[in-house]
Amino acid sequence: MYQKISDRLEITYRRVQYTCENEIATSRKHTGHSSQLSEEHMDEIIEFISASRINCQMLYKKLIIVLHLEINEKCLGRALKRRGYSHRIAL
Repeated sequence: MYQKISDRLEITYRRVQYTCENEIATSRKHTGHSSQLSEEHMDEIIEFISASRINCQMLYKKLIIVLHLEINEKCLGRALKRRGYSHRIAL
């Protein structure tokens, strides 16, 4: 029975089985860590970075000091990457 549903809906057998056994059609919630930066903080950081070329070229470490952020460089990098920003080192 699960296989027929799986084939018809073009989803995995296991997904059909899980849904039928748990009677829940929604996906499980993401269990990863939540961001240490709020959307408001991210908006402020991006506004600061976009304000000038010098700000845009700052290292993450310096941005953290200047903006008095209580996070590490990796956290800032990941948060900016989620927003579509990438940090390139000038050659």
